[in-house]
Amino acid sequence: MLSTKTDVIMISFEEARNRLPKANKIVLTGNPTRKLKKVLNLSEKIALKERFGLNPAKPVILVFGGSQGAKVINDAIMEMAKLKLNKNYQILLAARWKTI
Repeated sequence: MLSTKTDVIMISFEEARNRLPKANKIVLTGNPTRKLKKVLNLSEKIALKERFGLNPAKPVILVFGGSQGAKVINDAIMEMAKLKLNKNYQILLAARWKTI
């Protein structure tokens, strides 16, 4: 719908190009994956948790989603936080919030 109104559209799969016939410019970026596994020692883990204001003694769960499932995921995590269901762990929610 907005493909004609943007400067660039980035796609993960070549097949998506056919679905955007009126796009101004399309760039195939691919789907990012982790290429190098980074193993942190205990002091590095504690320092990172403290840097982000997290409790070093509790485990952290990173939650992220995209496309059509993002709203459902974000709403579910926000409801969990509202009900304080995460007492034994911490949640980092990676979400894109937009202002209209």
